[in-house]
Amino acid sequence: YSRGGAVVWQRQLGPNDDAGANALTTEAGGNRYVSYNDLLEKRRADGGLVWSRTVVGVSALATDRRGNLYVGSSDGTGTMFLSKYTAAGSRTWRRSASGNGIFIVPKGIATDPSGNVYLAASDYDDCCLWNKLLKYSPGGQQLVNKEIGVSGVD
Repeated sequence: YSRGGAVVWQRQLGPNDDAGANALTTEAGGNRYVSYNDLLEKRRADGGLVWSRTVVGVSALATDRRGNLYVGSSDGTGTMFLSKYTAAGSRTWRRSASGNGIFIVPKGIATDPSGNVYLAASDYDDCCLWNKLLKYSPGGQQLVNKEIGVSGVD
């Protein structure tokens, strides 16, 4: 959309109506990243496709000042992943984390000016919900893995 609210461009995601978007973020250069149906795409400001990758279970995206993309995903078996991609679409690292429950889902990603990456996640099982905060260095070293709240179900 333009600043005035007019549609500038639109694109259909995928071959049919089942392609709901899971996550979306932008970068300083005006490019957009979108995830849907296990596909991750980078699109130019005009909507044209730059690259596409298969990434299962994406639920969170963020970019940093250097144009890198961070992808939070879950495989549905109690393991989540944080991956770092270059602007050109090459994965530079991938880290995994498991939780206390049977299903852990990335909920949000943020970066700071030093290049550190923060990942918020929710971890579920039949009785409880754990909220986690993880912090990674620019090179992918896990610095923090902390529970920030626990709630039980009676």
